[in-house]
Amino acid sequence: MKRDLVETGRARLIFRDFPIDGTALKAAMMARCAPNDKYFDLIEVLFRNQDKWTKSDNPTKALAQYGNLAGMDDDFIAACMTNKELEDALVKRQLDARKLYRINSTPTFVFNTRKLENVRQLVGPETAQEFNDTVNRLLAAGN
Repeated sequence: MKRDLVETGRARLIFRDFPIDGTALKAAMMARCAPNDKYFDLIEVLFRNQDKWTKSDNPTKALAQYGNLAGMDDDFIAACMTNKELEDALVKRQLDARKLYRINSTPTFVFNTRKLENVRQLVGPETAQEFNDTVNRLLAAGN
């Protein structure tokens, strides 16, 4: 999808955090504290291992282990996860997304945000093909 849509300039991808609970909020906060060049790699690892850290006896500790892999030490991660300003910013962005785009679950893809009257959503596509078909349909319609 990235190669066919984003790298060709047919679509732009903007990733926005949408933590659905307190543990997901801590994960988003930790990822936002990662060095810029490690952010997307860390996000990918967190998504790929979500079942492990969310079901851990101590999810915060499990998250910190992934943060360590991104070069952050435990004290830095603890400070990050208690940063009230960062927490408030992430929660505000989530509330804004709920209000503006009526997002209620993840993953949700929002298309054509420049023309708010033509916003389209794709909630939790089952396959990459479903996603590609939706994007191609929207592009063909000029959305």
